[in-house]
Amino acid sequence: MIFPGLFLSTMGLWYFAMFVASFWYVVVYGWRLSHWTRTLGQVTGFRITREWDGGWFNTNYYHPVVFYMTNAMVQHEHVYGGMNWGRPRYRVGEDLCIYYNPKKPSRFLIHDVKAGFFWAAIWVAIGLALLILSILQSVLP
Repeated sequence: MIFPGLFLSTMGLWYFAMFVASFWYVVVYGWRLSHWTRTLGQVTGFRITREWDGGWFNTNYYHPVVFYMTNAMVQHEHVYGGMNWGRPRYRVGEDLCIYYNPKKPSRFLIHDVKAGFFWAAIWVAIGLALLILSILQSVLP
C-alpha cells in the first residue's frame, strides 16, 4: 500500500519541479516583453509535422508561419516553434501581436496570453498549492 504522505511528498516534488520550470518561463516571458520590440504580424501558413506515437494514433502538429516587419522596415517570415497539436491555434491571415529581439530579429514570440502565460501560471499555482500541502502534511501530525 502506498502511504498518502509518501505519495503527496513525491507528487509535491514533481509539481515543485513543474513550478520552478513554469516560474522560470513566466520570468523569461516577462523579461522578453519588456526588452523586445513589439510589432504586428500575420499568419501566412502552417508547417505541419506528423508524429506517430507507436500505437494507434498519428498526431499532427501545426507550426504557424508568421510574417512581420521590424522597425528597420526589414521583412521577416519565420516558423513559430510552438506545438499546436490537433488543430491550428491561429487562422491564416490572422493578425498577431509579435515581440522580436531587436539584436536578432529572427527570434520572436507570439504574445498570446492564453497560449503562453496562462498555462504557465496555472502550473505555478498547482505547484505552489501542492508544495504547501506537502509541507503541511509533513509538519502536522
